[in-house]
Amino acid sequence: MAVTPNQIGIRELKKNLSRIIEQISESGESVTITKRGEVVAEIKPVQRMNRDEYIQKYLAGTVLRFEETHRDTEHEWSCLKENPDADT
Repeated sequence: MAVTPNQIGIRELKKNLSRIIEQISESGESVTITKRGEVVAEIKPVQRMNRDEYIQKYLAGTVLRFEETHRDTEHEWSCLKENPDADT
């Protein structure tokens, strides 16, 4: 049983799922699943990404950068010291 030509019937998939998954993983190629001759699904290998690729794809633009890493909180602290029950 060979995965090429990258199309397999659902019954054969059900019988040989573990072997087909292993072949997909090794070959890096997708497999189209058919049911009664009609395409119903596709199994694709996982695309592995390094850390930088992951950040670029999923996190780019979602993290704000602040040039000022801290702000002057002396005023807020002094208000709390003078009146501990006050909301600032």
